[in-house]
Amino acid sequence: SVLKLSDIVQKARDELDLVQQKTIMYLISQIDSMKDIEFQDITVEIKDLCEIMGIKYNGKNVKDLKNALQKLSDKSMWVELGDKDDTITLMRWLDRVSIKRGRGTVTVRFDELMAPYLLQIQERFVQYKLVNVLPMKSQYSLRLYELIKSHEEQGRWDVELDDLKRLLFLEPN
Repeated sequence: SVLKLSDIVQKARDELDLVQQKTIMYLISQIDSMKDIEFQDITVEIKDLCEIMGIKYNGKNVKDLKNALQKLSDKSMWVELGDKDDTITLMRWLDRVSIKRGRGTVTVRFDELMAPYLLQIQERFVQYKLVNVLPMKSQYSLRLYELIKSHEEQGRWDVELDDLKRLLFLEPN
């Protein structure tokens, strides 16, 4: 399962492409959100990560993987904290990325600023099965799925078309 904070789903202004969204979901699924009190390094198999990212990996060539991970690491987003000072904070998904070619692994660490949104906040998480979203072929279908799941407990979600376009990072007419 992927655990993702509702506030991040609804308020983050990130514009990750579909592959980047799936990669982040896969990495989030590796966090033990209820037990970890600080971010740990997450180590995954290169072949598994390449499969998620749609990269052909032959065991030696890591150029495409390096480029994809660098682009993802460079992505940042503004997050509304909802505090009395109306603070917005610029956050990155990933703080560190290491590729261990000899071991066939990739190790990442999420940005520490993401910790309150991904660790120990069980009641505010949106939970869904990674297997349900990996086959999606559009970033909009994945984003819409996340938005709907974030309102699941309400049983109903009414949204104006222009607001939905904004939430899907589309420009309203």
